[in-house]
Amino acid sequence: MIYILTGLGAAIGAVMRYIISFWQPKWHFYHGKEQFPIATLMINLSGSLLLGFLSAKQLAEPLQFFFATGVCGGFTTFSTFNKELFTLLRHHDYLSFGAYILVSYVGGFCAVVLGFILGWS
Repeated sequence: MIYILTGLGAAIGAVMRYIISFWQPKWHFYHGKEQFPIATLMINLSGSLLLGFLSAKQLAEPLQFFFATGVCGGFTTFSTFNKELFTLLRHHDYLSFGAYILVSYVGGFCAVVLGFILGWS
């Protein structure tokens, strides 16, 4: 049953990511030759916030697998993040590369902490 719940959650998260990414051209702004990947950044930061919140709630194991592992895992995307980083680097857009990596990691960590605080209260 845990496998089914995790898979169902992952499918929901992936569809949510696709819907947000579908609007991606409207969310990008140009800096240099490449667009800054706002959609992926927002997906990963909001997923981190949700994961922190869920962690604080200490849900029952089936719900934890559905929401945290499934939905958050299917929603956030480490592979797309790294592909976009590589694209910025390939286009010599070092400012966007540095900003994207810094905001993603520091912002993601802060979002988890904030989510945990919000979930704790």
